[in-house]
Amino acid sequence: FFFFLLQRNKNKKRPKMSQTTKEIAFSKFNGAGNSFIIIDQMAVTDSPIDYGALALQVCNRNIGIGADGLAILERSGTAVLKMRIFNNDGQEAEMCGNVIRCVAVFAVEKHIVSGKEFAIETRAGPIEVNILDTGLVRVNMGRPIFQADKVPVVLPESSSIDKFSVQIDQWESELATVSMGNPHAIWFGELDSVDFDTIGPKLEKNYELFPQGVNAEFVEVSTPNECRIRVWERGCGETMACGTGACAVVAAGIRQGRFNFDSEVICHLPGGDLVILIEEDFQKVWKTGPVAKVCQGTYYFGCI
Repeated sequence: FFFFLLQRNKNKKRPKMSQTTKEIAFSKFNGAGNSFIIIDQMAVTDSPIDYGALALQVCNRNIGIGADGLAILERSGTAVLKMRIFNNDGQEAEMCGNVIRCVAVFAVEKHIVSGKEFAIETRAGPIEVNILDTGLVRVNMGRPIFQADKVPVVLPESSSIDKFSVQIDQWESELATVSMGNPHAIWFGELDSVDFDTIGPKLEKNYELFPQGVNAEFVEVSTPNECRIRVWERGCGETMACGTGACAVVAAGIRQGRFNFDSEVICHLPGGDLVILIEEDFQKVWKTGPVAKVCQGTYYFGCI
């Protein structure tokens, strides 16, 4: 009987790969637990790839590698390289603060750049990165945007971008909003008092308030130099960390008097800590955090 099973399995034909299957070299990194697949398009000479479709497949933890997003590196006319970021729902995002640290380390490792200080082009503009001797990566995230039409957010009449009322089902509270090249809604309070799993996704897709959707940060402030954050990311759901989100939290907190200019704020996220420092008058937002390489290999796109 066992011999019969072995023979049957031995003779069974393996499924052939699709004629359109592409072999794609990848690396997987995480920044404070926020995981990404990185692909260097500059090294690919094959036909164009639908990156939205690729993100849906490769980021899926059942049929792909599994990640929060997909980063594509391309040639740039204004910086050493260009980064495009796709969320795991296949939608392209403007910017991601955690992946840009990962991309910086990847670019040095693959000799795409020389030196440890350089700029990366993104849809949100050029971003300066600096790989420190400690292995942490420091990023100049640029200036936060506090203009409603540029977040974008449709504020209730006579409301302020720094504090406005919102109601979701029976939950009524106040939010702040800011753009770090992508939109963020920030709630301050006690984390145990909010139904994160219900409010997060409903806030993300409140298109009447946020026409392009929004990343939602729920924040508990401990001191003027420390806070805890949970993040519900647009197109991803809950993630272990969000770099632009941590920056948005501190920017909104300064406007509300919770934090101070030129003073480091340690943001505790489920995946690790990010340190944010914002210069006087929001001239620059500095974010420092860890990067870890997970694996690398070849992904077969299309063979499902």
